[in-house]
Amino acid sequence: MIISYFKLSNYCNVGCSMCYIPQEDRHDKTKMSEETLRDAIRTTVEYAKRVNKSQILIVLHGGEVLSLSVHYLKKSFEFLETELSKSNLSYGFAVQSSLIPLKQTHIPVLKKYIRSIGSSMDFTGRTINGSNEAYKKLWLDKVDLARSNNLSVHPITVPNKNECDNITPVIDFFMAHGFKSINFERYNTFGTHIPTDDAPTNQDYSNMLIDAFDYVVKDNKSIVIRQIYEALTGVIKGKSAGRWGTTCMQDFLVFNPDGKINACPDKIDSEPAYSYAKFSVDKLMSSKVRQFWLKQSRLHHPHHNCMQCEFRHFCRSGCPITSNKQIDDVCSGYKPFLKHIQAFIKSEPQKVKEYMNLCKTIY
Repeated sequence: MIISYFKLSNYCNVGCSMCYIPQEDRHDKTKMSEETLRDAIRTTVEYAKRVNKSQILIVLHGGEVLSLSVHYLKKSFEFLETELSKSNLSYGFAVQSSLIPLKQTHIPVLKKYIRSIGSSMDFTGRTINGSNEAYKKLWLDKVDLARSNNLSVHPITVPNKNECDNITPVIDFFMAHGFKSINFERYNTFGTHIPTDDAPTNQDYSNMLIDAFDYVVKDNKSIVIRQIYEALTGVIKGKSAGRWGTTCMQDFLVFNPDGKINACPDKIDSEPAYSYAKFSVDKLMSSKVRQFWLKQSRLHHPHHNCMQCEFRHFCRSGCPITSNKQIDDVCSGYKPFLKHIQAFIKSEPQKVKEYMNLCKTIY
């Protein structure tokens, strides 16, 4: 599958401290034009066919998607569907939003094209008038609005260093409010505009995943953590999933409002364009920046220790933009976490089986 992020606008006034989009870009209300939207669809379809993929997922991203007018969103969805229906490829839509601007007027458009919304909820970086509690309350109100209209919400959270040290209250929050799954994304410091004081190291993140695993799997909590499911899939079945064995550098496309292309939402604003949507797919595929990252992810990101690692066949050195410098045996594949899982599988196979069955209800 090709996952193509369409950043219809970079505009967002939510004001998260960890945002990878530079502040000046978040103030820019420029929207993707119909011409650029058409070019982005064409590029996505041609790229998918070139790399022999039969499925496309279009993720409407931002900025803040729901800060755009309902009319613009409706027209964008209609245009996307009209153009994609000509492709002879299977396709679907997803939306990533803070949910903060969600109103009842958005609901008919969203329900026509999607059944769920991915939404970030963080416990330090998102505030209203300096209050994270006020932000959480408003976010939960918006979750209730979505749910009351049969739109499910799948939360994404980016734990900082302090939250990695004490992850159970974060899990408890989501369980208490009826969520069935959580996606723990990695706090990324790929842009110099991103503050680094609170950014967890590979060690911090690995320890957080171990604590989350023990709290959820060991203690039979009924909530699916995506990264635990992906890691279990790797250790048990030897299959790559998520950040373990990611193919994002070749299977993701990201389009900025001006048509600039990258393969990663986190770094599109921090480096030169691979190409632009208006140009040919050949220009995209021959891009020196793109070729650098393909080479980096396949050849240079894996360290010598990766070659001797028992998990190398499915991990393949982890996220290619996360530093893989090894300190205390912790890499960007989070080996201590994988070893912890491996040991638990041997000692508690029934609990692992039950958790994997729970995961299958979500993924």
